Amino acid sequence: MGNSVDCMHRDGAMCSLSDMLMGATAEILASEHPISRQKQDEYALNSHRKTVAATESEAFAAQVLAVHRVMLFDMDKCNISGGAIALLSCQPESY
Repeated sequence: MGNSVDCMHRDGAMCSLSDMLMGATAEILASEHPISRQKQDEYALNSHRKTVAATESEAFAAQVLAVHRVMLFDMDKCNISGGAIALLSCQPESY
């Protein structure tokens, strides 16, 4: 029999580039490349804005498979559309 794989660990917590936990990778990168929290939040907000624009323009519509259960899941609904940087800066650090 084969080995079982914890997909949440492999796909959700491991950095595929360094083969390390993302938190450990983040700590190493933070010590080598000091980037302010403000710059990180600006980058994250810009990423959210791009995702919202792509969703609204249906850029990835052909790549999304709608899932029908009690609710219809047909797009990522967790993006900040037009949100202020203050929404991100009040969030605690993950690692």
